[in-house]
Amino acid sequence: MWYVIQVRTGRENIIRDTCCALIRQGDEEVFVPESVLRKHIAGEWVDIKRPMFPGYVFFDTDDAESLYMRLKAIPTMTKVLKTGESFSPMSPAEQAVFDRILGNERVLAMSEGIIEGDVVKVAAGPLSYLEGSIVKIDRHKKMAIIEVDFLGQKKRIKAGLEIVERI
Repeated sequence: MWYVIQVRTGRENIIRDTCCALIRQGDEEVFVPESVLRKHIAGEWVDIKRPMFPGYVFFDTDDAESLYMRLKAIPTMTKVLKTGESFSPMSPAEQAVFDRILGNERVLAMSEGIIEGDVVKVAAGPLSYLEGSIVKIDRHKKMAIIEVDFLGQKKRIKAGLEIVERI
């Protein structure tokens, strides 16, 4: 099950690496989901990876209580998210969606789309699974804002989407 750990924004990768080195056990996985976005830098489009959820690190474990105790060995602010008094993992439905769009690399890759009239159709890439979740498109920044369920709430995230054709 995936548990979400809150950390200081901007320190996600440092905390991930520290957790891997100090507290990870067995086949547990520690990761920071990332989005690939295109930026126009010095006249060229460059792919840049950035955390999909700034301030959060994901931990795949079956023992949340043990994780909580092990996190005390990390010398910076870390907090396993809870619902009431118990640690709550992501729901199986939420986890399945993210597992599908992130893949084994835990990266939301760029997608390609087509605009037909006022409707956006995702032709290729992970956003094809979330076509109905697209809230806004910024064609100039090659980006889409999608709304997904995250820990029981709606969360908007940026995802790379290049419109390759307009019909």
